[in-house]
Amino acid sequence: MCGAIVVTVDGDLCTSASIAVGGLVPAPVKPTSVEQALIGQTLNVENIMAASIQVADDLGGDLISDFYASAEYRKAMVAVEIRHALFHITGEAHHGSRAEMPVSNPGSTAAPAPDTQPTESVVPQDQPRKWWWEFWRPRR
Repeated sequence: MCGAIVVTVDGDLCTSASIAVGGLVPAPVKPTSVEQALIGQTLNVENIMAASIQVADDLGGDLISDFYASAEYRKAMVAVEIRHALFHITGEAHHGSRAEMPVSNPGSTAAPAPDTQPTESVVPQDQPRKWWWEFWRPRR
């Protein structure tokens, strides 16, 4: 799946939006319903969420389903990726994500707080480096 998003913002309002997505149907798609939902709106979390959901209307029924991902998964993920790109544009990306939260629960999988980060390398310095082909080369 791939995509591109270009938005023009004047003050707080989105004045134009151009979106293209590919890898979902046999040819790239321009989700005009998402573009129209963004134009004239402020690019805040609520408006981005509401606009990104509309991408399913523009995809049609010929979604690609293969070994790597089902059609339903691709349909769900395209909205997520559009939101992600728009959140990067607005500076909301990863805001409140688990990577930013300190560990308060020992069983949590969140990243440790900055003051608990290891200061030395976890790979010993005297360990020889292996090249990629050495992992597949038969040992003698």
